[in-house]
Amino acid sequence: MTKAIRGLILMFLLAAPSLAVTRAWDGGGTDGNWGTAANWSTDVAPVAGDDLVFPATAAQFATSCNIGFFTTFNTITVEGGTYTFGGNPIRLANGINAVGGTPTFNLAITLSGPQTFTAGTGATATLLILSIGNFPLTIDGTGITGIGLLSGSGTITKNGAGAAAIIAAAGYSGALILNNGIFVVDASIPNSTVSINGTAPMGTLALSGFGGTGTVGATTVTSGVISAGTLTSPTGILNISNGLTFTANGAYVCKIGGTAPGTNGHDQLNVTGAVNLGNALLAPIPWGGFQPAVNDTFVILRNDGTDAVNGTFLGMPEGATFSGPLNSAYQITYHGGDGNDIAIKRVARAAFDFDGDGKSDISVFR
Repeated sequence: MTKAIRGLILMFLLAAPSLAVTRAWDGGGTDGNWGTAANWSTDVAPVAGDDLVFPATAAQFATSCNIGFFTTFNTITVEGGTYTFGGNPIRLANGINAVGGTPTFNLAITLSGPQTFTAGTGATATLLILSIGNFPLTIDGTGITGIGLLSGSGTITKNGAGAAAIIAAAGYSGALILNNGIFVVDASIPNSTVSINGTAPMGTLALSGFGGTGTVGATTVTSGVISAGTLTSPTGILNISNGLTFTANGAYVCKIGGTAPGTNGHDQLNVTGAVNLGNALLAPIPWGGFQPAVNDTFVILRNDGTDAVNGTFLGMPEGATFSGPLNSAYQITYHGGDGNDIAIKRVARAAFDFDGDGKSDISVFR
């Protein structure tokens, strides 16, 4: 072999990317540091590019990354347990898989490429600080993923039957897409557009939808459900900037738990910009044992300024009376509140023909 060929081979080997090595935590060291070799099953501490695995059983669950600031690891898998991850900020190349347990990532995580975070059944993954840059992030699985403080401009797509929550944000402006499960936003992200594409709204009202008590940008409910409230306060006010548009396959589920909008009250969508109802479904549902009295009025959609609401909800023209849960009835107006809000009023009727067959469908409303 000539020197030239040997030189080329050496250059190739030096330039070739290193393969990720899997390092499994056992917590066998005297501290919880990632840099302590005895904390890993092979007694070798991880380095940049490695895959990190944290088993459901270990000698200790409190861990701290004392490896260099913003070291890039490939993936993190948590198989169970009550892990806490502190220490230096890291970069992540290919996602997090919380198979089980309740991992809490108190260290800051920055994405270095497109990736997926998955939480398995029964798992709750909490990320205190997450910067996604301009990379797309997919949140998947049947568990819960919570983000404490989000920044960046990449698109976040929610797949899987589980739940995801964005609690706070620092300048985040990326688009949000809901395809399945529950997606809650309590952060103020008025420049983030929202696309709701949930499946089968009539069959999954309690299982699939977008909500929260924060502020989001222009929102389109193509199919599936929009509501308000958060995981810890089921009723609330969701603020929407730059308009709200429904299609006929969309639904607004409004929980009625009190006479005032907000926590311990009823849901309200507070919209600036145009409102287009598109013959979507409106479903007011009782909440928390509250029973509205006759003439109780609920402003369920607050519309800004002087722009009128465009269209109506399914089968509900102006002034229509419709059947509600628990043998109740409501009357709707698109000129409530200050004149261009949507309000429903609990009404009492001795009899009403809801289906137009000439016969009373409900004899007494209470």
